[in-house]
This record gives sequence, structure tokens and C-alpha cells, in this order.
Amino acid sequence: MLGNKDIFFQVFRIAFIAMALAVGFDLLFQHVLIPAQQPFANVRKLERIISDDHPEDIPIFGSSIARRAYYCDSIGPGFYNYGMAGSLFGSIYPLLKIQLEKDNDYPIILDFDQHTFLHSEYVQLDLSNYVPHVSNPHIQEMLQFHGKEDWQHEVPGFRYFGLYTDYLRDLLKPSLEREELISRGGVFYPEKKKAFQRFLAKRERMIEDKRELDERLKEGEHLLTEDEKKWHFYLDAILNFHPDSLMVSRYEALMYDNPYKTFVLIYSPQSEVKLRGLENYGDIQEFLSGLKDRHPNLRVLDYSKAGYGNEYYRDSGHLNIAGAKKFSALISDDLERILGRR
Repeated sequence: MLGNKDIFFQVFRIAFIAMALAVGFDLLFQHVLIPAQQPFANVRKLERIISDDHPEDIPIFGSSIARRAYYCDSIGPGFYNYGMAGSLFGSIYPLLKIQLEKDNDYPIILDFDQHTFLHSEYVQLDLSNYVPHVSNPHIQEMLQFHGKEDWQHEVPGFRYFGLYTDYLRDLLKPSLEREELISRGGVFYPEKKKAFQRFLAKRERMIEDKRELDERLKEGEHLLTEDEKKWHFYLDAILNFHPDSLMVSRYEALMYDNPYKTFVLIYSPQSEVKLRGLENYGDIQEFLSGLKDRHPNLRVLDYSKAGYGNEYYRDSGHLNIAGAKKFSALISDDLERILGRR
């Protein structure tokens, strides 16, 4: 039978081994696996813009739509695609502030669509992108704003706990999928007609579901179950334009505070089915017009109705590589003119 002293040493040994393993995993991820991520991984893009080791970059910010749409080789020299999957304005905001602190005359380019200024419970921050960069004050402020600040993020041995599989997934995904083309931060889908048809059918079902629920709501809210109400709320958020006033005011504050900096908001091409499901497209036009009227340092480039056929899309929201090259060549003159290079 073990005495108290033996039990103490057993517990101490187990605790020591656990701590050693935790620190070992931390060092492995901090110094090997995270730096080994592909340059287009979100965590590496954050490192790139925070480090300021690439002063020649003319960044293009946005969500996965930007990541898949801006083929920088077709736009011009210096452009770099900082689009990050899952990023709405709330998570792009600290990157804009970091860029504004840099000593250059480059414009602040932001891709826009109906979800850019959405603030929703359905979109959660991917902490694996930000934990390695929590020492940056703008990243800290963003995590605080979203209620995601945690003491463990600054403690070696604990900071990556729960995120290990995220980093491993991002590291292995390019090798396992082998479907994507890469250029200056952008990651692009090849042309796949059958894949588009699947996504098209899914979007069509969503539009039809919302239409049916709208009709039933006209007869009375009591006709919908709680699950149907939640589904209707989700569909409305996904299909339509519902900007969050705080997100918009933060963007406007950047323009007010930097009157000599040019801001560029690009409404990239929208597929026919996405526009068909967008019931308040007119509200977007009024929104963009109002922004432009209030901010003389804002340029709005609206390509939303460029009229690209389905062959240029991977799904209802993202261009494929052919669409990205076509769109990027289209905007090249406008962006080069804003830069004063043409």
C-alpha cells in the first residue's frame, strides 16, 4: 500500500510528465509545424502582414471570396491576396489598422459582398489564426471585442491546447486535396462543372425554402415551428444584406481618421443565382452610394453585375480559376489607375 509520500511523488511525476509533454507540443507547433504552414494559410498571412517584412505588398483584404477571386498575377506587380476564409469585417478590421500604420501610400483595398459587414453568431473566429499573434495589440483588441481573449493564449504549453488538429488539418489539406492553384496569397479552384451543379442545386433549394417560409409567415408566425423560424432567420442572413451598424461605423472611422489615404471597396462579380436570392440588392446600392458620398477618399468599384456565366464559378459564391483570371484582368486598369501607375 502506498504511503502519502509515495502518492505525492506519483502525482508529481505524472504532473511533470504532462507538463513536459505540453511544453514539447508547444515548441513543436511554435517552431516547426506553424512555420511549415503554406504561405497562403491564414496564420501565415497574419504573420506576413504583422512582420512588415514585405513592404512592397499592396494588400487586398477580404473573406474566402477575395481569396478565390483576386489572381494577382493578372492584376499587376506588388499586389498580394490577403483574403482569409471565414473572415467578415470584424476579423479583417485589425489587419486594416496594421496596414494603416505602415509608411506607404498604398490604398486600403477591401473586397465587398453582402456579408462583409455582417456580425452573426453563425460565423465564429478561427482562433488558430490568431493565437500565435496575440502579442499584437490590434489582434488583442479584436479578441477582446469578440469575447475570445483567454489567459492560456499567452502561456507556453497551454496556448495551443485545443488547436492542434486545426494546424495539422491546414498543414495536410493541400497535399491531400491537390485540387487548388496558388498565386501570391490567392488559392483558386479548377474548373469543375459537376461540382458547380451540386452547389447550384443547394442554393436553389435555399432560395425556394425561404420563399415558402415567407409565404407561410404572411399567414401568421404561429404556423412555423421553432426550428423553422431558426432556419428562416439563417436563410435571411445568408441570402440577404444585413450590415451591422457597429462594423460599418468602424470602417467609416478608418476613412475619417485617415483622410489622405485612399480606400477602395470592390464589389466583386456575383453569380446569377446569388443575385436572384438577394432580395435587397437595392439596399446594397444605396449603402455603397451613401458611403461614397460621405467619404471623398473612398473609391467604390462595382463589378457585381459583370454577368459572368456559370462556367466561371466554382459555387454560387466563389469564382473558379478561369473566373478569377478574367475578373483580375478586368480590374487591373482601375487599380493601376488608383495607384497612379497608369
